[in-house]
Amino acid sequence: MTERARLTDALALATRPREREYAVHDTALQGFMLRVQPNGTRSWVFRFRRGGTPHRVTLGKPDAVKATMSYLNSAILPALGHLHVGSVVRADVARFFHEYGRRKPGGVKRSHDILRNMFDCAIAWGHRPEAAGNPCKGIVRYRRPPRGRLLGADDLAKLGAVLRQREGENPACVAAVRLLLLTGCRPGEIRRLRWCEVKPDRLALIDAKTGPMHVLLGEAARELLDGVAETASGEWVFPGDRGSGPLSTNELWTFWTSVRDAAGIVADARLHDL
Repeated sequence: MTERARLTDALALATRPREREYAVHDTALQGFMLRVQPNGTRSWVFRFRRGGTPHRVTLGKPDAVKATMSYLNSAILPALGHLHVGSVVRADVARFFHEYGRRKPGGVKRSHDILRNMFDCAIAWGHRPEAAGNPCKGIVRYRRPPRGRLLGADDLAKLGAVLRQREGENPACVAAVRLLLLTGCRPGEIRRLRWCEVKPDRLALIDAKTGPMHVLLGEAARELLDGVAETASGEWVFPGDRGSGPLSTNELWTFWTSVRDAAGIVADARLHDL
């Protein structure tokens, strides 16, 4: 029997992997579905027919579609949305990247990836002549100056002291920041860490930024996770305050800025730098 539901990011993140891949079809949009693989990877998929031939397009992962729409609505469409997809030339795209890069250097690379993929799809689907090519090709990506800083021994000592003071107040965020320091993982990888990804000697990340990834655990990291496991009651290693999901980006960021300020660490030190 075909599984159907009103598909949302929240529902996607709450789905559980099974022994075999399965799909949940959207009740509102025909052809739109969520694909869940045995390793836990989730992706949005759209199926359609053109000229009687079936096609399937993978749109992205949960949350990734939301981020893509944000770039489209805030940057790409205001700059290029008035142009027909078949008439866009490299100069149009270069002008957009140059102007956007001056205002939002952090968003240029992601916008380049989105726009390049969109034009590839437009050519493949017949909305842009193959002879016109992809106008994003050949454009040098904006190179932004490096951000952030490494924390020295004094900074780490001050940070450790503040974390010890906050253990009773917010144990999940304290443990998450410590695990970031001990593993070098990205904040999102630790924030969304599931117990099924925690192995005796490593983290077997299902959905890291670069795909499935293994992160070896040192003794201190293993002891930290053992301590968290003693009071764990759900799927997430670091559950959020609301509902049954993981720590939200806002929860962890708000905690980090508070701890960073209390420790007297400069404001350009980011969670990502841990």
